[in-house]
Amino acid sequence: MSSPVITAQEGGAVSIQCHYSKDLTLSTKQWCREGEWDKFILGVDHTREGFTLNMKGLEMKDTGRYWCAIKKGEATIGTVMQLKVTAVRLLWVSSSVITAQEGGAVSIQCHYAAHLIHHVKYWCRGDEWSSCENLVQSGLCTPGDKRILNDDKTRAVFTVSVSRLDRADTGRYWCAAENNQVKLGSPVELRVEGEY
Repeated sequence: MSSPVITAQEGGAVSIQCHYSKDLTLSTKQWCREGEWDKFILGVDHTREGFTLNMKGLEMKDTGRYWCAIKKGEATIGTVMQLKVTAVRLLWVSSSVITAQEGGAVSIQCHYAAHLIHHVKYWCRGDEWSSCENLVQSGLCTPGDKRILNDDKTRAVFTVSVSRLDRADTGRYWCAAENNQVKLGSPVELRVEGEY
């Protein structure tokens, strides 16, 4: 029988309840992580029906199996639960494939996590993320340019507007954000179709 899986987001919080029968009310109760049986977890609230493990500020390393244990005499009984901490989306686009008409214009919205607000945002082109060519970046746009990048920090989204499209603009692009330590990218496939 597999253990229940509880999924929570990185940076978030989780409360996991462990219930027991009335005859175990006076028994010693504890939460511990599998492989660390001698270490008890703090942040446990006791009620009449059970006890709850409260964890906040979750990190990926918190992923693992946890043991809800009750000592009854010399024996320890309990339940194993699996906690899975998932990564928060940091940089993403609503649609990874965009089709536009030759001669027209297109706007691509690139969403980012709030803590990336001060990162430099840019739009680059290339099949490989490691070698993409920077085409436009936040703070360096001139009105009338073919490509304009507008960073709306209140909504945590930057919009890349490309005008005067031609078929040569078809290709793979990247919404990107970067500071001195971190560089993130999300791919976008742009397809420019000829006029009919």
